[in-house]
Amino acid sequence: MNVILSVKPEYASKILAGEKLYEYRKVIFRQPVEKVFIYASSPISMIVGEFQIDYIIHDTPKELWKLTHSDSGVTQAFFNRYFKGKPVGYAIRMKEVVAYAVPISPFRLREDFKAPQSFIYIE
Repeated sequence: MNVILSVKPEYASKILAGEKLYEYRKVIFRQPVEKVFIYASSPISMIVGEFQIDYIIHDTPKELWKLTHSDSGVTQAFFNRYFKGKPVGYAIRMKEVVAYAVPISPFRLREDFKAPQSFIYIE
């Protein structure tokens, strides 16, 4: 199974440039995932690259920040706002990141594509 992961354009750029090695999520995949396609949300609205999952950390936000902040690509203020009120969260460690020379339409991967809040599964 693969997923299309919705990421704000500024963070998608940091992932593709190797400046952001962890992607934070409040919820995570329930099925095994082989490949993650990076969907840069509006105004880009295109799939700009892909990555493999190295590992996923599930812990309290305080511990997630402690373990990942040096490769987070985000400020602590952003991180704290994102996880505010959440007892646990996830940090996806990315590997084998590939930036597409030409972004692709998400409709090529899923005909009934609708921009996900977080992610959607595809085969």
